[in-house]
Amino acid sequence: MAGISIKTTNNFATETRQFQAAKSRAGRATVAECVAMAQTLVRVDTGQLKNDIRFGEEDENTFWFGASSTGHALVNEIGSRRMSAQPYLRPSADRMFPTYGDRLKRELG
Repeated sequence: MAGISIKTTNNFATETRQFQAAKSRAGRATVAECVAMAQTLVRVDTGQLKNDIRFGEEDENTFWFGASSTGHALVNEIGSRRMSAQPYLRPSADRMFPTYGDRLKRELG
């Protein structure tokens, strides 16, 4: 009987760990660049808000960035009836999140 034989190896666990690690590196790099960009876009009076923009990692699949400890962070981002919006977080995310896929490809080689 004619046929094709394919031998596979079970490297699923190793490959899964490598993929998770690559995802984490790409995610961390993406949000770090979001922070850097947001710091260039944010309105600066005292520098407090600019210095408060940071990022973190909830778990290996969830990263965040923002400025939470300053009371005027949200007002600057979305505005109020007395002040027009001067967004810095959303524009950073809009510019940098699309780069995640390319970063992940590079990480995976």
